[in-house]
Amino acid sequence: MAITVRTAGWQDLDDMLRIEKETMPTHTYLFETQEELLDPKQGWMLLALEDERPIGIGHVYVQPDGEGWFEILRVTPADQKKGAGTALWDKAIELCLENGVKGLAMYTGLTNVTSRKIAERKGLSLRLAVKEGILKREAAQSCEAGCPQIAYEKIADPEKAAALCEEYGCEEAFGGEFVYNRTFYAFSPENLAWLAEEGMLFAGDGFLLSAGARFNKDAALQIGFMGGDEDRAIACAKQLLLGGPWPQLVIDIPEGRADLREKLETAGFGFLNATIITLKREF
Repeated sequence: MAITVRTAGWQDLDDMLRIEKETMPTHTYLFETQEELLDPKQGWMLLALEDERPIGIGHVYVQPDGEGWFEILRVTPADQKKGAGTALWDKAIELCLENGVKGLAMYTGLTNVTSRKIAERKGLSLRLAVKEGILKREAAQSCEAGCPQIAYEKIADPEKAAALCEEYGCEEAFGGEFVYNRTFYAFSPENLAWLAEEGMLFAGDGFLLSAGARFNKDAALQIGFMGGDEDRAIACAKQLLLGGPWPQLVIDIPEGRADLREKLETAGFGFLNATIITLKREF
């Protein structure tokens, strides 16, 4: 049986949703984010076929700075170990090389040996390990009356954002990458400009905070990074949470930041046991 991979479009949506539901019934990202993932300006949706029968999907997201992010790799359980996953990886790399994408990265769980081995065979290597913390809205509300109100402003100027990032050491503090919807971004001028354009940068007395989401924007408010007075930045993020519709506030921090984890836990965050890792290949 021959495995082939092609780029997909709206005409393939039903097949792709079926594949995702069969593979990850509780993590239907494609259903929730189809407008973004099927936007050709943002990358390529891929469909793997066995003799024209759809059996797998994947997506290459091209970030604002031209780096590639490989995500939503799914192969239906009955069709795994036939080479569809490898074929999707090969197509993703081919598209990156053909279109001048600077690199390709992905994330997986530390214990997902299969996913990591495939990525490493394709030339990716370990970049970062993070822990994910979650603050539920009701936990934030419990301290609302006693929490200090933080004055802040939105930062729309990318150059000012870059200067504040450098002043507060944000890149170093977050291991060189910030996270939205489990998509990892470099602290590049283009990515900071994207944050400024999307209204996801906030500054106050002695701190800088990036908060928002890449997609599915009502599901959670995420802290991408912070710098300077982290306690004030956390308090500001709580204010944003309680001032909007979100059920929770999420943050991913480098595994070694025990100091920041302690501050977040004091603020009410609970951390998942699993460790998330990123791998990357430069072209």
